[in-house]
Amino acid sequence: MNLNDIKARCEEVGTCWEWQGAYTTSGSPLVYHDGKRTSVRKLVYALKHGRPLPEGQVASNSCQNPRCVCDDHVRGFTQAQMLHRSRANTNQELRAARIAATKRRTVAKLTPEQVQMVRDSPKTNLALAAELGVHHSHLSVIRRGKAWRTFGSPFAGLGAR
Repeated sequence: MNLNDIKARCEEVGTCWEWQGAYTTSGSPLVYHDGKRTSVRKLVYALKHGRPLPEGQVASNSCQNPRCVCDDHVRGFTQAQMLHRSRANTNQELRAARIAATKRRTVAKLTPEQVQMVRDSPKTNLALAAELGVHHSHLSVIRRGKAWRTFGSPFAGLGAR
């Protein structure tokens, strides 16, 4: 197997080669080579550099695309570098804020202005629900802060202990 064989099993997306073959349960591209399963990135590294991956290193890509196996993106990283990279991409509050914002843009029944009106209004949930065309329990959830939370900072709500 050579780099052209690997590229033939990929779909080019920008500068990345997205692997279209098998994956491990953890999501790493996988190929059968010389009768055994091996990481596609390890194989790409070995084919590009003419030697196997150095001891103590892990083959990963520099582009952060989990499906990419492009020879220009595959690098050898130490375990410490991999740990640093994974910690840099795990801000759960920021992730939750992005997901909430996307859902609001695509499936929300109310606009941000209507939500603010619900929070500021002295009317009952039943009266507002009739005006806005939503169920009164939805307005209750908004007023309690369980829905339409505002994420001002990734550190919001942590507080001092």
